Formats: sequence, structure tokens, C-alpha cells
Amino acid sequence: KCDPKDPWTLRMGRQRLPVISEGRVWGLPPTEYYWYNFVPHFDGVMLDYQTKDVRAHWFLLQPLTWATIRDGVMTTDHMRELDDTWHYGFYSQFKTWAPHTVDFYFLGLSDFDDEREWPKPNLSEEKRSGTYDRYTIGSNWRGPIRKDDCGTLGYGFEAAYQFGHFSNNRIK
Repeated sequence: KCDPKDPWTLRMGRQRLPVISEGRVWGLPPTEYYWYNFVPHFDGVMLDYQTKDVRAHWFLLQPLTWATIRDGVMTTDHMRELDDTWHYGFYSQFKTWAPHTVDFYFLGLSDFDDEREWPKPNLSEEKRSGTYDRYTIGSNWRGPIRKDDCGTLGYGFEAAYQFGHFSNNRIK
């Protein structure tokens, strides 16, 4: 970011996914990334756009892991990339109807290694090895209904649709 007033920010290299309001994370990765309670890190590119009413985040990231197999034993070591695995997507937040907030997102996770042995192979129900693609499209709506001396009564609604494939099985 060259100009502090510029709404665009580009980040490249090793990074974590940023946290947004209500403890939500831009494109929270699947629990497979939380091996041994380590915070997930990624190598990649993130592009952010932020104004008073809009926050948008695009990302293309390769997950990193501390886990490895050495002499047949699982151990932790320095971080290394999970080859052929990518986490990518778009997350947007609109406050144009303040105090109500609307989020829209598209998240993807792909593993192109059809012969993976570690951390775990992509096996179908028939135990057939293959690639993996999971996509999620969703929206979150939230805001206050009523405020008084006792506090705020609010609402929140989220819906998402997930699809893709796991080896030769469809994700529904």
C-alpha cells in the first residue's frame, strides 16, 4: 500500500487469514489445517479493498504444514507447503444498509495430487485415490432489531451451498 488513503492492499508471501467482525475469518480453512493446534499459515497472495461501506478480500493461498513423516513416524518440523493444494476465494462485506451488514463469499479448496500419501490420501468410498475440489458459495446477514437500555436484540442469518468432488465421489 503506497498511499494510506488508497482502499487497495496487496500482500504476498507467508501469512495468516485475517479476522473480521464477530470473530469470523476471511475464508476459514477446513479443520485439516489445524494439526496440533498450530495456527494455519499459507504462502500466497491476498488483495484487499476497504472503504467505509465495503470490505472485499480475494486470495490464492497454498497451505503450509508442520507435520511430516520421518522413518515411518509422524513428527513436527519446519513449515513446508502442501504440494498441489490451494485455498482460494472471495469474501465481501457490505455495510451500505448500516447498521445491518451483508456478507457474500465464494471459497475453494483444491488438491490436485491424485497419489497423495501424506497428510492423508484423497480416497473415495471405493478407496480409489484421486483429486479433491470443494467449493462453497454463501451469504451472511446480520444486524440489530431493537436497542434499549437493557441491550440490543439482533438477528443473524447465514446460508451456504457446498459442492465439488472427492476422488470420484461428488460432494453434495
